[in-house]
Amino acid sequence: MSKRIRRFASARHRRTVLLLLCIPVICIIGALVYFFVIRENPEAALYRYKAGELSSRIESGTKLVYLAADYIPKGTVLSQSMTTETMLLSESVGYITESDFGGVALVDIPAGTELTRSLFGYTQDTEVYKEIEYELGSIPGNIQAADHVDIRLKFPDGADYIVLSKKQIKELDTGRNKAVFDVNETEILMMDSALVDAGIYEGAVLYLSKYPAPAFESASAVNYIPSLVICELIKTNPQIEKVFTSFDYEKRVQLEASLKDYLSPNGRKVSYGKDTSSSDKGGYVWD
Repeated sequence: MSKRIRRFASARHRRTVLLLLCIPVICIIGALVYFFVIRENPEAALYRYKAGELSSRIESGTKLVYLAADYIPKGTVLSQSMTTETMLLSESVGYITESDFGGVALVDIPAGTELTRSLFGYTQDTEVYKEIEYELGSIPGNIQAADHVDIRLKFPDGADYIVLSKKQIKELDTGRNKAVFDVNETEILMMDSALVDAGIYEGAVLYLSKYPAPAFESASAVNYIPSLVICELIKTNPQIEKVFTSFDYEKRVQLEASLKDYLSPNGRKVSYGKDTSSSDKGGYVWD
């Protein structure tokens, strides 16, 4: 009996000793797990903080941006159907929003361009476009509706001027030599003057010059100077007065003097293709 008790006590002692030996080992393993797995070192903690901060900035800085789905010509009224949407990380506040549809393109806009308010006009009268039909000279067969063209005026002495630059033809009637364009207030006055010039000076012709690849070609520089009457009208119009500063007033005077010498070397006046010696069409420089 005593041997059985001694064996039981010995076994219990061994278990106790084994347990006491395991406790430090477990503590060491737990400490290792804490320090190397659970607890972050300072570098890891800093990295996690910065990653979270960057993620927050990206989320707050991502904006809905409208892109030009296709080429948008100058003078086009922007609609949502002309755009696609994307999300971009940007701090810019200049991108258009849904409320900006209806603005008029101030320049030609290539496909894929990020659309900003600076590309469009909204409030100035000079940026409000009207649809007007004009009768021109003979329209060549290679020009069709939707083409982009310069409207040019060629005088009988060979001087050739660009009246309107890179305008898109909305409608075309080659049988009647008529075309429809969207034009703003300044362009209306420029065309009015050019039409009068084409009527006054025998041999002058108003014609179209086509852009074969409008998406890749820059608009020509307008160099036509309207009649003195139109110059004065523009100068007194508060909405478009700034346009007048781009005209060289003296060049118009020189143009009319040159045409006078070319068409009427004897001092006779020329009006609407006919020689006259008694009537003066106002606004033109004749002696």
